[in-house]
Parts: sequence; C-alpha cells; structure tokens
Amino acid sequence: MKHVLTYSLLFLIILLNPFYTEAQNLVPNNSFEQYTACPSGYSNLVGYCNSWGAYGSGTPDYFNSCDVTNSVGVPKNVFGYQFGENNGHAYAGIISYYKVGSIQNPGLEFLKTSISSMVPGSLYEVSMSVSLADSSQYASDGLGVWFYRTGNTSFPSAGPVQVSYDSYGIIDDTTNWVRLIRKFTADSAYDNIVIGEFHNTSAMHTKKMPAPYKPFEYAYYYIDSVVVKMIAGIKISYTDTLFCLGNNFHLNYDITGPSSFLGSGNTMIVQLSDSNGLFVNPTVISTTTPSTPTGTLTCIIPANTPSGNKYLIKTICTNGTDTFYTIGSINIKIGYYPPTLTLSTNAPICAGQILKINSAGNTSNLNYSWTGPLSFSSQQQNVVIKSATVGMTGRYSLIYYVYNWCPANDTIKVELLPYAENLTIINNSPVCINNELILTATSTSKSVSYKWVGPNNFSKSDSSIRIQPVTYSDTGMYVVSATIEKCTVTDTTYARIIADPPLELGSNALLCNGESRLLSPNIPGATYKWQDGSTADHYDVSKAGTYWVKATTVCNVFSDSVTIDYELCVCNPFVPSAFTPNNDGLNDKIGTTYIDCVYTDYKFEIVNRYGQVMFASTNPKEKWDGTFKGEPADVGTYFYMLQIKGPRGKDFNFKGDITLIR
Repeated sequence: MKHVLTYSLLFLIILLNPFYTEAQNLVPNNSFEQYTACPSGYSNLVGYCNSWGAYGSGTPDYFNSCDVTNSVGVPKNVFGYQFGENNGHAYAGIISYYKVGSIQNPGLEFLKTSISSMVPGSLYEVSMSVSLADSSQYASDGLGVWFYRTGNTSFPSAGPVQVSYDSYGIIDDTTNWVRLIRKFTADSAYDNIVIGEFHNTSAMHTKKMPAPYKPFEYAYYYIDSVVVKMIAGIKISYTDTLFCLGNNFHLNYDITGPSSFLGSGNTMIVQLSDSNGLFVNPTVISTTTPSTPTGTLTCIIPANTPSGNKYLIKTICTNGTDTFYTIGSINIKIGYYPPTLTLSTNAPICAGQILKINSAGNTSNLNYSWTGPLSFSSQQQNVVIKSATVGMTGRYSLIYYVYNWCPANDTIKVELLPYAENLTIINNSPVCINNELILTATSTSKSVSYKWVGPNNFSKSDSSIRIQPVTYSDTGMYVVSATIEKCTVTDTTYARIIADPPLELGSNALLCNGESRLLSPNIPGATYKWQDGSTADHYDVSKAGTYWVKATTVCNVFSDSVTIDYELCVCNPFVPSAFTPNNDGLNDKIGTTYIDCVYTDYKFEIVNRYGQVMFASTNPKEKWDGTFKGEPADVGTYFYMLQIKGPRGKDFNFKGDITLIR
C-alpha cells in the first residue's frame, strides 16, 4: 500500500553549517600576482609589483615566475626554491634579521601597501603566509603587522604593533608555507598596512640553521597571501532540512560583534525574498531582540507562498554593522504529490543472478531513496544488484519525491531462490571394459532433483547412475544437474573406461654398429618390468640381444619381446700416400689397396693440381702407372677422389693426396 505525506506545500533550505558571506579582503593584490613589469634582479618590488612598496629605507624583493634568469624567479631564485602558495606565480621577500660577527640588526626591510579603510570597533582577521628561504643562516620570531592612517609618521621600530605573531615562535620551515593568523579589533579607520620584524635585538629570538651551509647571514622570509578581512558581527547557521509550507524551522545565531548588538537597542529581523530572490516586498518570517550572544530564531514559511526556486533569506539588524546580511537560499515549489509510480521486479530469481527492481511512470525530476534487507540503500530510480543472495529476500521500500515536493512511498516483495549447495560427485572410474561404472551426486540441500547426461546420448534422472557392462565408448564427460524449484546448478566428472591397447615392442631389427633403439610400450596407466629388472616406461637398446617387458594395468598383464642384431655399416678404403713408377717392381702403381665393406658403383679418379684428370677407373683392380697419354707424369703431388655405394645403399666419398716420386 502507498503512503503519501499530507502536506500541500514543501520547501527545502540549502545552507552551510555555519554559512555566512565571505568578508571582503581589504588588501589589494594580496598574493603579489599583479605586476607592472617582470622583475629581473634584487630590490625590484617598488615599481614592479602593483600596489606594494617599501616602508623606510629597506629594499624588499619581488619574485615572479616570469623571471627567466632564476635570480628572482618562482619557484627557483637566488634565495632558495619555493612555489607560490596555492600554485601562485609570485610572492615578496624581506630580511627580518641580519648578523655579521658581533653586529646584528632586526627589522631591516618592511612591506607596505594602502588598504580599504577599517571600521573602528569592528573585529578583523589579519593573516599571511610565510616561508623561510633555503639560503638563510638564521630563523627568527617577531614578524608582525602595523596599521596606520595616512599622514601618520610614528613608526614603531621596536614595537609594540597591533598584530604580533610571536606566539608562533621561531619560524624555520623552508619547505612549507606557514599560515600566521591573528584577530584585531580596529581602534581607528586605518588605511595602510606594514609587514616586517618589529622587535629590537634584545626582544627577538633567533636560531642558527643547521647544515648544509647557508650562504646568506640573515633570516630571509618569503611573504604571500596577505589577508585583512572583517569578521562578521553575527553568524547564522542552519542544517539542511525538508519541510512543508506552514511549518517552522530554526536558525541558530552567534553574535561576536560589539555589545550594542544585544538588548533593546537592536532588533534582528529575518526576511524572505520573492520567488525571484528580490527583496522589493520581502516577507518577514521572524523577529527577535537578542539578549544573549547565542540563540535561536524561529522562522515560519507562510502557507500561501507562491512556488519558485530562487528564494533568499537575509537578516536585518537595526543596530550594528550587520544591517544587511545574506545567509543562504530557500527554494520553494508547490507541493503537489509526485505521480504514482509502478514497481516491478524480475524476482523470484535464483541466488547469484542479477536482481532488478524497476519503478515506472512519470519519473521526470524525481529523487529516489530505496531501502531493503541487509541494510540495502540506493538513490537510483531502478535497483540493480549483481550476484544477489538468498538473504536479500524481503520487502524493498521506495521513497520518491521531486525536489521540494512532499514524498510518496511504496513497497514491493522480492524472493531469492537458493541453489543446491555443496554439490559433490562420487566417481568409481577408471573402470575396466565389461565392469560397472557408478556415478553418484549428493548435496547438503533438501528437495533436490538430479539429472545426468553423458556420452552416447546417455540421460537419466536420478541422483545415482550405474552402467554395466561398460564399453570403451562410455568414456567421457558426464554432467549432473541439481535443481531446486527453477534454480539449477551443474557439475561434471570424467569417467575413464580402460581398454588396454596391445603391447608391441616392434619387429626384430638389424642395426648398424653404434646405433640405438628406444623401446616404448606406451600403455596408459601401466607399470613395467624389463628383462633386466628395470621398471622405467621405456628401454634404450645399444647392443645385440633379445629384450622383453611385462606391462601391468588395472585390467590386464601384457608381455612382448624383440631381438636386435648389429652389423658394420661404414666403409674405410685404403689408398697409399706415395708411389715410385720406375719399373723396379716396387710401388710402381697406385690405386685402392682394399675397402673393408661390401660396396658397388666404384669410381676412382686422380687429377693434377690444375684439376686435369690423369687417371680414372670403375674397376677396383685397375691402378695408375704414373703416365699420362703414354708419357711419364711429372714428379709431384696429385689428388684422388673415390666414390662408392656402401651397405644399405649409402653413398661414400673419399679424397686425399698422393705423391709421385721417381
């Protein structure tokens, strides 16, 4: 059932807590970013940085990233390395303390600028950021601010000044900017500010900076982000809340201004603008006479307020500086109810799936707030939950509204169905051919139905299946489906049916001397025992003999044997290295003396050093007699080439040199 709030008009106040208008900074060019000319050396503040100058005879420095010499650049300059605060590009620098030997002087350089006139009796925040330069041999305290009115020539060279930052102690941070902040109640309409070291030597505190060596014998400070701003006399705070018209809300106030803000002399009025944010004809929504520094204003939004989203409220004080003070805005619209939405869901669904809850209708400009089981919350129009769990079953509530409208709500019931949990398969394979295969599925859930499918179009609805007698074709993957209502989970198992292949070591073989043969039975899942008692799954043969193996599997015992013999398969001919063809009956001819293998296709040639064939024969018994074309050949070195076809048809080529001697 839908429940709609019974208000007719709704408004939303958007305020910060606390929220008040940021006061104006009285200091011009407070971050030194504006300049007339880019500095290129020391003492270039005057005439270069807009609005700022030096007070007294000192010469403050101006640093800007526009300097390409790096002498007065940002971040790199001769005094150190420092970025401008808040990624700025410029800052100023002064010497606050100087010491050479026994000579020491404070307050050598001062920054000065004109400011907008201060209001006497008003409270101001006076702040700036400082950082000690890397090159400083010293660090000091005593930085402060002196305010004076134009025409005043009385300089407090040794203090006191209106604003002192002594409580910060010696400032020695060379890495970060240190923010110095103090409050000051103006006792005159000051319109000038001077920044520097205002202590005399005996009153100030200094510190010698540690190694590494620092080249400059003084305390040198970068200055940035100088702020002088009035602190509001009255602060109003409020926490965001949603109301319908006619209801009231409360504004908390805090008076920090003069005492004239309290009592019968001052009336605080809260006004509401028109729908365009104008105060031509404002509506008073609260009036009070504050008697204590803190309190609460009760405001009422009239029930007849027209719709709009540009309303403003402001406070009016009849006495004090805060006579006009804007604190925030009120956006108001006519509070007719949002159009009715229709909720729908894809549930019931299985756990682990994506849960969807949709809201349909005129959804233009609507805001949404969903809540549900397990602390669920969402601000989306539609709910999408990935991997939903059974614990998310229950009612989901939606509050929906247009910005500044009265909210409506609705609920919808969602059901998440469980899967079979802890699905397990028991498999008795491997199984030998003709034996029985048993597969069993179990689950810790109740009311589970099972279905098996497998090889050979096998299908059966049962938690356990038996196949007997099994054949090798029953090997394969079996899938079981476990279903509760419409939610199914599956699991698989592999059933191996053992059909041992024949054991064959191969045919008997005649190998060449030096050759080997690897005997590998390759029976899956088998253990082996060879003729020499070894149990490896292979055997490397390198000599003649008969080899046998016995292979054992879960289903069978096999055996086989093979005989391996060896023969000489290489040829080694002999050809003498020299001969003497002088017809003395000794070494008169040269050729192949013998070849230690069976061969065919004999071819023998002898050539001289020019490649000219001196002798050739295909008859192993023919030899060269040392003549060429009937004439004795020259004494010297000749070369022979022998080609034969040896055992197993292998070609052999031999060559060498011979010497003819006479």
